[in-house]
Amino acid sequence: MPGPTALLLADALESAGAGPVDLGAADVAGETVEVFDAWCSDERSPAELWSMTTVQAWLPDGTEDPVEVLVAAVVAWNEALAALGEDPAWGGAERPFPSPAWAVESSGKDDWMDTVRGWYRPLWPCEGVRVIPTTGAADGAGDAARGFFDDAPDADAAAATEAVAAALGARANQPGDLAVRLLPGVAFGTGAHPTTRLCLAWLRRAATAQTTEEAAADGDGAELPRGASVVDYGAGSGVLALVALGLGAGSAAATDVDPLSVSACRRNAALNGRDGVPAALEAALCGWTSSEDDPLPGWVGRADVVVSNILRGPLLDLAPRLVGYARAGGWLCLSGVKEGDQADAVAARLVACGVEEGTVGVATLGGWALVVGRKSGG
Repeated sequence: MPGPTALLLADALESAGAGPVDLGAADVAGETVEVFDAWCSDERSPAELWSMTTVQAWLPDGTEDPVEVLVAAVVAWNEALAALGEDPAWGGAERPFPSPAWAVESSGKDDWMDTVRGWYRPLWPCEGVRVIPTTGAADGAGDAARGFFDDAPDADAAAATEAVAAALGARANQPGDLAVRLLPGVAFGTGAHPTTRLCLAWLRRAATAQTTEEAAADGDGAELPRGASVVDYGAGSGVLALVALGLGAGSAAATDVDPLSVSACRRNAALNGRDGVPAALEAALCGWTSSEDDPLPGWVGRADVVVSNILRGPLLDLAPRLVGYARAGGWLCLSGVKEGDQADAVAARLVACGVEEGTVGVATLGGWALVVGRKSGG
């Protein structure tokens, strides 16, 4: 089955009372494949993707009947699948989906805590940006005691920064280090994946440490000036929008097909606010395809920057909408695609939708690609 239906299963498990839910790697014919990588592959059918997707959930200590939770999750999942309709873009032609293989295993509390701790660690996605999982204290209380501020950018952070600079040019006058706190959850977007690293490295490169007035006075052409407006389509945890706000953007909108992601965006906005005021992030639920209602009609023609880190198919489908959010002269920053044919297809689609061909650039990291370009008319 295609990846989005695995997300629906994860949502159903949480709704039924499961604890942390993880979409993990699966071993197929002796090959270990990361789930996100599999979803982005051109070489595997939806049926193959189903066999490769492992959804793992932990039940709270003291759950009396795990099977009852599982049955409730399956009922909710089947209802969600039915609501998807028969759209071939999301695997409708492959239905009925094969039944999953279920397993319920006993796991000690220490095993569960070890797994959660494995997700719960700070990260430098690129130079100058730290993502810090936290317990939810708005002031970050306890983070310093756990050593979250004693680390330093690693080789992966440097590689993301260098990849963007090499492909798109380095910028002087970079902002200082930024820390963004996220509540751990199932929403995609911890900063670890190369696509997220590329997007964050571009945002930091695009930002200016100057005020808008100073930038205008010296002709600074920063793609993300202070006070900018940003759209994050397929936001997951909201990390891209929150980093943009932290770098000086004035407002942002985030949207995702997953209700849990929309909730995560709102919680993380509150966590990264100042003086008790949440970060200026609007979050909304969107549909699977461009045929469904626009989730952000008030943002058409308004955004200085539109970021979207999803998958090739949705990017090609949604390109007119994404370009439409940008103001004349605004920038598109898209990822979630493999380098080569996938990136080339997205770049060509952007140009066809009104992005200036001469501004299109591609940066790559670990086989993944970032495609950027400026909307014409600015």
